[in-house]
Amino acid sequence: MKKLLFTFTAIALLFVSCEKDGDKDVAQTDDPSTIEFKIDQTNFDFKSEVPECSDAVWHDVQFTIKDELLNETTYTSLIFEVDAEHLTQVLKLDPGNYTLTSFVVRDAAENIIRAAPLASSVYYDLMTYKLELPFTIDAFTKKQVEVDVLCYEDLAYDDFGFTWFEFNDVRIERQCFFGDICAQSLDDFIGTNYDPIQFDMVALMQVEVYKIIDGAPVLLRTFNNYEIENDCMEVYWPNRLNEVEEFEFRLYVETPNGLEHIKTWEFEDDNCPDPGADGVVEFVIGDCNLTPTDYQFPAYEVTGAGGGDVQVTLTWDTEADIDLWVTDPNGFKIYYGNAVSPSGGMLDFDDTDGYGPENTFWLPGTAPSGSYTIQVDHYYNSQPTNYTVTILFFGTPYTFSGTILDDETVDIVVLNTAKSTVIPMNTRVKHAPMPAK
Repeated sequence: MKKLLFTFTAIALLFVSCEKDGDKDVAQTDDPSTIEFKIDQTNFDFKSEVPECSDAVWHDVQFTIKDELLNETTYTSLIFEVDAEHLTQVLKLDPGNYTLTSFVVRDAAENIIRAAPLASSVYYDLMTYKLELPFTIDAFTKKQVEVDVLCYEDLAYDDFGFTWFEFNDVRIERQCFFGDICAQSLDDFIGTNYDPIQFDMVALMQVEVYKIIDGAPVLLRTFNNYEIENDCMEVYWPNRLNEVEEFEFRLYVETPNGLEHIKTWEFEDDNCPDPGADGVVEFVIGDCNLTPTDYQFPAYEVTGAGGGDVQVTLTWDTEADIDLWVTDPNGFKIYYGNAVSPSGGMLDFDDTDGYGPENTFWLPGTAPSGSYTIQVDHYYNSQPTNYTVTILFFGTPYTFSGTILDDETVDIVVLNTAKSTVIPMNTRVKHAPMPAK
């Protein structure tokens, strides 16, 4: 079934209108601040759930804009073809702040044939440029705004909203993943989500799909196979055909240690991990397979993250070397250079190649009373990194998250047992040269 996906780009943003039957038609203007909309048709090859595109001729666009007073105005503009490009009439708006809230493309009979997904749509999170986009109009200036839209059909009305702009060529790519995990001991998997537990099991996995935007990874969607019975897990992502784009797949697999990062693939457009002759990306964790697989990963190692009255765990979203620092009430800092404190606190693992977790803890009944200072340090790798610190402090859970830059130390929180106080800090400094690892 042939499907279509579109993106609109506003070349400039200023509108003028005339009353007509409750809506406003776009009028021509000689004002130096103008806008026109270019429309490029694209292929959309995807699942049957995606609405099928109509072959009807595009006649006009109808879009809604909300102003600072929350008043909404709907505009209608004819579509013209100039040098093989579809354009709207020139538009004008008063200077101010606005929000794009809806868009449709219609045929001559005023049937809707294209529409933008609403936030509640199953397609919404695949869109890069989504509805409810804020923009500011300055006098005599030109701006560019993009909004993604899909083909529209009546049966999918609740999944769609309406807004405009320039269409770019986009295709939904897809890839299937299937994995096995080899149990070194059946007892290792007691308490996990594996059922039944056996020597060779279908790996419970999660794949995060990222698009690289302005040099930083942006999460598009997370896929997992927890509800899939012995079948490959399909992963899909939007690929603009008129430009080279960068993506990442991050594979996580549930092991006895929890959900562990296994591999990151970086690729462009549709050049995803090699699926082999059968079209499925297959992997094995361990060595229980008799026949070759696409990706053979080492067997898991049971690290056994410790826990107790005080437990601090750090995870992050890049391959940077990020470190957890915990200073105990005696002033002793636990980190990769001093992994065990005289008070009994210990760092169980120094993750140097990304993602974590790093875990510092005291066994039950051994954590001293007083103040604990939690810090996160960016040891190596220039890319900005998003981190999450989860803390269990004498039965009370806390979570802190943020972004850390190269060579920074971020003070997260001070926890005090005697005063029952929690002092979030979120201060950051450039650290002094650190001991080599």
